[in-house]
Amino acid sequence: MVANAPSGGENFIESSAPHVTTDASAETAAAREAQKQVGFPVLVPTVHESSSRLSTLEPWRAYRLNNKGAVRFVYNGPSGTDYWGIEETAWENPPILSGPTLTRTVARSLRTSSISRPPAL
Repeated sequence: MVANAPSGGENFIESSAPHVTTDASAETAAAREAQKQVGFPVLVPTVHESSSRLSTLEPWRAYRLNNKGAVRFVYNGPSGTDYWGIEETAWENPPILSGPTLTRTVARSLRTSSISRPPAL
C-alpha cells in the first residue's frame, strides 16, 4: 500500500512488522548431519521468515571450497518457487571480508553481517 505522498512528491510504502520465527529445529537437525561432513561448527539462523522452509529437494549440501569444508542450506520462500540460502565455509580470510568491491546506494547504503555461536549439537 502506498501512503500519502509527502510534500516533495515522493511516494513511501508503508511497512509492517516482519513475520519471523525462531524455530530452528529443522535447521539444527540438518546442521548436525552437515557438521559430520565439513569438519567445523555449523551455525543455524536463529530467526528467519516464518513461511520459509528448508527445501524438500535438497535442504543442504556439503562440498569443498579451496580445499576446505563448506555447506549450503537452501530454503523455499513463501511462494514455493522462490529460494534463498545460507552458505558457510571454513575458509580463513576470504576475499569478500577484506572489504566491499562495490557499494551501491539505492535508497540508502546498507551493509550488514552478524556472527553467532553455534548451537550445542
